[in-house]
Amino acid sequence: MSTYRYTLEAGSRKFICPQCGKKRFVRYIDTVTNDYLPEKYGRCDREHNCRYHLNPYKDGYAKMIWKQEQGFLKPLQRKAPVFDFETLKQTLQNYEKNTFIQNLLTNVPFPFDVKDVTKVIELYLIGTNSTGGATFPYIDIKGNVRGLQNHENTCLFGEHLLSKYPNNPVALVEDPKTAVYGTLYFGFPEPPENFIWVAGSFSIDKLKVLQGRNVCVFECKKQEYEKILKARFTFSELAKTPLADYLIKYDWRLFRNEPPSQ
Repeated sequence: MSTYRYTLEAGSRKFICPQCGKKRFVRYIDTVTNDYLPEKYGRCDREHNCRYHLNPYKDGYAKMIWKQEQGFLKPLQRKAPVFDFETLKQTLQNYEKNTFIQNLLTNVPFPFDVKDVTKVIELYLIGTNSTGGATFPYIDIKGNVRGLQNHENTCLFGEHLLSKYPNNPVALVEDPKTAVYGTLYFGFPEPPENFIWVAGSFSIDKLKVLQGRNVCVFECKKQEYEKILKARFTFSELAKTPLADYLIKYDWRLFRNEPPSQ
């Protein structure tokens, strides 16, 4: 029996359907990385009224990722697993087609200011792939680009900010998108009291770069990480909460001491 890398998420969690607008949408996940595919991939369970279903195998997304990885993963197996920076630069465009970025600007309950979305793009070098999905580059503390997908990386997402802001506390989460939301809600790291938001699949090797930093874990969904993290860092009361889903319900201005939207 064939095993598919991309499958509809099991369980009862539902999202807003991009076609009918009802919260009846089941998204596809990548079983290798446990990440969601771009927001447009999924199936509405209103089978008679909506019938929206975009399958990543039928529109070429799966094949595109496979080809991308054949070119990207082979160099990562060498002793110096670093990308050509030009590869990253090619993704830094087409934001009007980027579903994640457009959601931040228009499709969340409290849309973010264009200037802040632009700033977070520049901070993390968020890009756009050929299908309109967002790329979240993993750049190490020395500025080397390690990968454009989280299963390619050998460092934390946002790690490059640690050298730029050496005195800031660090907020640790699992998902790059959550790190972006954390930054937009709690503020950018220019003030030394603000968090630097970093993300990744945690391991002792990756966490060594945080040695000596004041670190608070804001997201720890996987039980196997708890022992590693609790031995080293402070845990937020929200660590077991899907943080992005929690934050998005509230006006971000309240977290940044700004007047709420009218």
